[in-house]
Amino acid sequence: MSKITEQLMNEAGLSNEQATKTLAVFTNYLKAKFPKALHPEIDSVMNDGSFGDAFKGNLKDFGGKAEETAKDVANKADEIFSEMGDKLRDIFKPKK
Repeated sequence: MSKITEQLMNEAGLSNEQATKTLAVFTNYLKAKFPKALHPEIDSVMNDGSFGDAFKGNLKDFGGKAEETAKDVANKADEIFSEMGDKLRDIFKPKK
């Protein structure tokens, strides 16, 4: 059970079911007011996480994908420049 659910039960005198439903309504209200990009952050906060936890997780995933993509781009660039070098050598090679 999340801390906020416990607070609703203790401070507002709600049952577990009432607190859970209240939290769901409030979460949906926040999601309707904030951009979709922040929805994972709202979920994180509502589940006892901190604002930024979801972003950090996504950033780690993105970092790994970005590194992989950068390596692929670098490899492709090496291939292209190698081919260009071969073609330029063929063009400027002294003819016998």
